Amino acid sequence: MQLKHLLIRLYEKISSNSKMFVFVPLIFYWFTIFVLTTWPSPEFPPVLAIGDKIQHFLAYFVLGSILFFALHFQERFPMFRKRIFLSAIAICYLYGIFDEIHQIFIPGRSFDWFDLLANYTGSYLGVSVSYIYLKFIKETTVSKFQQLEQKS
Repeated sequence: MQLKHLLIRLYEKISSNSKMFVFVPLIFYWFTIFVLTTWPSPEFPPVLAIGDKIQHFLAYFVLGSILFFALHFQERFPMFRKRIFLSAIAICYLYGIFDEIHQIFIPGRSFDWFDLLANYTGSYLGVSVSYIYLKFIKETTVSKFQQLEQKS
């Protein structure tokens, strides 16, 4: 029960200031991914002592999650908001392709199909977890309002 309230409060906090909690982190995070993947491979500082594919998976998991919420809170493009799940995945997939292709031109880096697969898997899971979270929040909020109406 406490976890349920914590998740609802987290959503309320994020939605109260989505610019600070979603849009700014998305821009910063996306820029960070681009800088790290543009860095020549032999000179690349070790970020974590985990495998390359896990790094790709985690990076795109987070990107997919943040992007999902950015599309959810934005109001400028209703088409993206209407088809939020597919839009977030499509944008992550296209960026993953761009990211791998641009690495062809970076010394010591190359296009890797398995990196692309890790990107896809991470972004799909990140978007899926975010979608489930948003669905949970909506169902919980609706049932909360229904209980209040019944008491009135």
